Amino acid sequence: MWSFAQRRGFTVITPLGAHRFEEPWACCEVCKPMVVKRQLHMLLQRAQRRLVHEELLNGPELRYQRAFLKKVFKTAFEAGLKPPVPLNDSKQEETADGE
Repeated sequence: MWSFAQRRGFTVITPLGAHRFEEPWACCEVCKPMVVKRQLHMLLQRAQRRLVHEELLNGPELRYQRAFLKKVFKTAFEAGLKPPVPLNDSKQEETADGE
């Protein structure tokens, strides 16, 4: 897992309200190069595949979720992201300590 700290927080306005984002953006190893290269389409495709698999969203929900994620990702890129740093993995730490 990786973390991208934001240069500044941002707000996304949707029909359901305002969403404020100030925390770092966490992503997996697969998504990391997509975030670094700002591959919006690839990130949206991967996120949508995960949502379908995990939550079984229907057509209208998927369209709304894609639009929302597109706004969030685009605004995060515009706000600026710092270089990625690895997140601590407690399993790796336990293995390293021999526990």
